Amino acid sequence: MKMTDLSRDEHAELHTCGNAVVVLKEHLTAKELIDTVASLQKLATELTVHLAKLCGPCHDCDNCPSDGFDDEKGRITLPDYLMDAIGLHHDAKLEALVNEEAGTVTIGESEYEYDLSDVPEGFLDVLIASGVCIFALEKHLMLEDTVYGEE
Repeated sequence: MKMTDLSRDEHAELHTCGNAVVVLKEHLTAKELIDTVASLQKLATELTVHLAKLCGPCHDCDNCPSDGFDDEKGRITLPDYLMDAIGLHHDAKLEALVNEEAGTVTIGESEYEYDLSDVPEGFLDVLIASGVCIFALEKHLMLEDTVYGEE
């Protein structure tokens, strides 16, 4: 709190956003609000650059997950009554296992919780347009490994 202009007598607002907390003065002037927005944009840029550096540049690998990626078309879905019958939550991620010899497809719950479909579309578009390796990004999402901060 010493690093901000907040005094002990001032009230503050706490905003939670996923994995972060933002503390704002209860009352801000237009200039203070503009400065706050600019600081948050700078932080967002720094975090995006960190993620981009972590994933590295795109190497145009075969079967890149971003090729033709469409969250709506790429997700396997089953009717709710089938999800209920097998005891899965309606928004569980599903994957398909193909048996070419038998000509069958087995659909079940995926072993991972996150993939590219969990990245906001606009943010994913920025990463793809910036040449970030989307294969590496999806790997980090699926493994849920630590990508920021020390372990």
